[in-house]
Amino acid sequence: NISNPSQGTPDHDIVIDVAYDDRPVGPLRLSTVDNLLIVHCLERNTSIIFDVKHRDGAHVPWLCAPRPLASCPPGCDQASWSRWRFLSGNTVIVPEVGCVFRLRVDMDAVLADFRAHGTNDLVTVARLLLGRTGCRPQVVSTLKRALHSKPSLNDWSQTFGVLNQAYRRAIEAISRNATGQGGRQTTVSLHELETLISQESILSENHMVSQVFYPHFMELTGSAAPATASCATEQGGLPTSAGYPSATASTSDRWRLPLPPSRRSGEADCGGRPGRSPYLLSVVMAYLRSLLGMQILPHKVLQCFIFDICMYFQQEHTLQQLVHHHVLLDSSELVGRLQDVALSRGSAWATQACLDMALRIREYRVVAEVLLHARQYLDLVPFLINQREPVFKLRRLLEQLEGDEPGRQDDPDMLSHIIAEIQAWHAEAALPPIAGMEEDQVAPPDLEGCERYFPKLFPGAGGDLRSAPDVEPRGAVR
Repeated sequence: NISNPSQGTPDHDIVIDVAYDDRPVGPLRLSTVDNLLIVHCLERNTSIIFDVKHRDGAHVPWLCAPRPLASCPPGCDQASWSRWRFLSGNTVIVPEVGCVFRLRVDMDAVLADFRAHGTNDLVTVARLLLGRTGCRPQVVSTLKRALHSKPSLNDWSQTFGVLNQAYRRAIEAISRNATGQGGRQTTVSLHELETLISQESILSENHMVSQVFYPHFMELTGSAAPATASCATEQGGLPTSAGYPSATASTSDRWRLPLPPSRRSGEADCGGRPGRSPYLLSVVMAYLRSLLGMQILPHKVLQCFIFDICMYFQQEHTLQQLVHHHVLLDSSELVGRLQDVALSRGSAWATQACLDMALRIREYRVVAEVLLHARQYLDLVPFLINQREPVFKLRRLLEQLEGDEPGRQDDPDMLSHIIAEIQAWHAEAALPPIAGMEEDQVAPPDLEGCERYFPKLFPGAGGDLRSAPDVEPRGAVR
């Protein structure tokens, strides 16, 4: 109903005030564009835009001041609005040129006017934009503006609640369509989801990281995006900041943040009070809590970004809790990051977390790398024997142990003991498999480059004083 609020009756569901001065408004026509109500004042040749879900109590204020059409069809005289025919929806017939046109609303202009009138509440603007299609760029720009203006974390929590409610509804709709009316999917592919919501204003975790959080971080720190980031998938993996090979790379590594410089020796686990969480990290954590509150498992793109930003701002206490309580779920990308921290920082918690996660997802090569870095030589060979496929070149173990002077001083017989264990492993792998137990057959060790340690296994390669004497197969010894 269109009337003055003072003339409204209880029968009116919505009261819209179109009188913006003391003059009578004259004849009115209505159009609807993208869930917006457009009221055309024919005598004044102006239009007023309303969103009936945006209310001030019982009153529905306009979104922007009355304006003429920004662009008019060729040959049309804006003074002749009274002769135009405004049909249902956004269709307009202009008789003098014999054409049919569709109205379109410029949401950038509406949003600018909306903000100019003092409505800068983040939650209100988010609700306004989510009700429109194709307004994702405006939602992104609004969030990026807010990161600069720094509203309270409570405002962020409410805004993320509005955004993620729409996100949750989209997930549920796709889940129902995929399984029919009889059931519901437990997970939805992010690629499938983003394909189906491409015309909507909803933001996924990928949108939030790639278009909001990551660009703001790069601007905040004055960093430049790595030149190799865009080709991470084609290369099959990126070297990490520490120089170690990471786990299998994916699109999550496109937004990878560099590790900050290492703290001085003794500072990593000093047990002191953790530093205050930076504002950006607090906002990212508020977004994560909102997703979890909506029972949405955060995609690994967001999980990896949270890992990186916690490390960058030296909030390892927060990161440790997220990993320990499985808020950050097991993935090869997170294993690679934990491996980098364990190898480059010597972090005890990262070393243990990396071993645990790598074992759960069967990243056995990472387990071997971490055991070698931690100088757990006696644990490494039994671990490799228990695997059914070669995952590690033993030359690296023997060369590192040979050059580990403190380790050899602690146990002078360690190298010969490990060589003997490897020889027993090789002998056991050479035995013919027992009928019916082929799956339990031990895989042969990878002895490439180990000729000088095993002269009897490689007769033409030359001997070495460190080679062990003949031993029985491992199965006979133990």
